[in-house]
Order: sequence, then C-alpha cells, then structure tokens
Amino acid sequence: MADAIEIVAREARARIEAALPQLVEAVVPALVEAALRGDRVEDVATPTPTTQAQNPKADAKDRARRTLLQGLVATVLVGVTTALGTSLSSPDFAVFELASWSTAGTAAVTAALMAVVSYVQRLVLPPKGD
Repeated sequence: MADAIEIVAREARARIEAALPQLVEAVVPALVEAALRGDRVEDVATPTPTTQAQNPKADAKDRARRTLLQGLVATVLVGVTTALGTSLSSPDFAVFELASWSTAGTAAVTAALMAVVSYVQRLVLPPKGD
C-alpha cells in the first residue's frame, strides 16, 4: 500500500510541477492587476491557464490524412474480398485485366473523395468546443 501511495504522490508532484509555469503565468497578472486597483488580492478568483488551440488548417489536414488512410484500408479489404469472391465464382475473371478490378478502383476514388470532403468540412465546420 505504501508503494502505491508513493507512486501516486510522485506522479501528482510531476504533473503539478509541469503545470506550475502555466498557472503562474495565469495567476500573477490577475493578482497584480487587483493590487494596482486597490482590491484585495485574496478575493481574486484563480484564472485557469489557457491552452494553445491547434491550428485549424493543420487539424483539418491531420483529419483528412486519417480519413484517407481509413478509406485506403477499407478499399484494400473490399478489393481483395471482391477479387477473391469473383475469382472463385467466375471463370471469366482475369487477375491482370483492369476491368476485373473496377470495383476496387471505384472504392479507391471514393476513399480519396472522403479525405477531401473531410478536410473541407473540418475547415468550414470545426468541432464544437474548439
């Protein structure tokens, strides 16, 4: 039990020490402003440190990349499944002919369009709370 308390205390100390500079940056100006106005500094509410918001364009690019990757994985799965199913069920299937892979090509184009739409939507309509 004592080890668990030490582990928790060590982690709490590390997190507090990491957050302390941001807290000082948020609190000191509010206290100085109150003192200059002649207000009691004890009555000043503790402001919460602000975190830097992520660049919307970088966020949109990141979301688009992830959507593209997800779409490509789905495309590969659909293409392999379709090709395997077609080759097992149809004697006309040719592995090296483009027409035999049209479904996989359509899925790949769909995945790319999903990424573009995701990018535009993330730029135009960012998630609530950002």
